[in-house]
Amino acid sequence: MTNNVKNISITGAAGNIAYSALFRIASGELYGKDTKINFKLIDISDFEKKNVWSKA
Repeated sequence: MTNNVKNISITGAAGNIAYSALFRIASGELYGKDTKINFKLIDISDFEKKNVWSKA
């Protein structure tokens, strides 16, 4: 058995599509039940709070 770990970033994490995708990925549907998943959830409000958008 190998030590499989996937790092997955999901943008729009507060949305409905991301919400349903998270559970399907975590259940093992995408990579199998033997694969560990590290999620990084990113939402637009994270960027607004940090003020990283530039206004050109």
